[in-house]
Amino acid sequence: MCLSCCFDFSHKKVWDLGGQAKYRSEWARYTKGSDVIVFVVDTQAPNELPIAKKELHQLLEDRDLAQLPLLILANKIDLGPKFTEAELIKGLNLDYITTQTWMVLAVSAKHGTHIDKALEFLTKQSKG
Repeated sequence: MCLSCCFDFSHKKVWDLGGQAKYRSEWARYTKGSDVIVFVVDTQAPNELPIAKKELHQLLEDRDLAQLPLLILANKIDLGPKFTEAELIKGLNLDYITTQTWMVLAVSAKHGTHIDKALEFLTKQSKG
C-alpha cells in the first residue's frame, strides 16, 4: 500500500510492505530510491526475532540500502513487550551496523504512542 502524506510542510511517499514471507521478495523492488528504511518488529513475537534479523541484514546487503538511515519500530508496546530494547538490539545485531544511522523506537501503532518521534526521525533523515 502506498500512502502520500504531508508532515512538517514536506510531502512524503510511504510504502507499507507486508512482512509475511510471501511479500519479502518484493521488498527490493519498492525500496529502490528510498531515503529511509523503517523496519517494524512485533514485540509480542520474540520467536520471530531470528527471522527478522535475517531479513533485515539481507535487505541491507544491497549497497544502496546499506547507506540509508534505519528506523526500527518495536511495535505493540501497549501489550507489554516480551523483550527489552537491549535484547532487540542484540537480537537484530544492530551493534554491527556502523555504516548508517539507526534508531530503535518503542511504539504502539494502535494507540499512536511515539509515532510523533518516528515522524521526527523520518523528517530529519529524509532528503526531500
